[in-house]
Amino acid sequence: MRKRKLHSWDEVDQALARLGIIEPEVARLQAQMDAMIAGTRERYDREIAPLQREIKALVPAVGDFVMAHRSELSPDGEKRSRQLSHGKVGLYLTPPRLQTIGRTTWKRVLELIFELPLRVHARLVRTTRELDKEGIKEAIETGLLSEEQRCQIRVAIGQDEIAYYELA
Repeated sequence: MRKRKLHSWDEVDQALARLGIIEPEVARLQAQMDAMIAGTRERYDREIAPLQREIKALVPAVGDFVMAHRSELSPDGEKRSRQLSHGKVGLYLTPPRLQTIGRTTWKRVLELIFELPLRVHARLVRTTRELDKEGIKEAIETGLLSEEQRCQIRVAIGQDEIAYYELA
């Protein structure tokens, strides 16, 4: 919808009157819709829940069986899958990923990396540079950042004035 332009205080007052009518109507319709959606969701959730529980039980059972009988996936031993009457099962390799060994945490890995020579650990640890906008604002307000420095980094503290309305 196109933005309207009001030309007088009377038109603004008429717009507020219209908002006073349509905003509660939107809220009423939204509540009615939400109630219908909740009812529909509740009805279907009752039908879906037992099926989801069955899926949750069958999928790991199929996976466990395939893992336990991996040598039987294909007669020639080359394929990593087996076609059955109602579908296909198999194994695939996940993409390589880095993982810790034993009970080592990633925090501990980071500590251990910093024990390596600088030329090595500098390539293994990322550092991000991020502005602290609140810190800059505070530095300007307290004078820690001079006017010259503020201009040098090309920032200013801005504040907007935004129109609002309240219905009577």
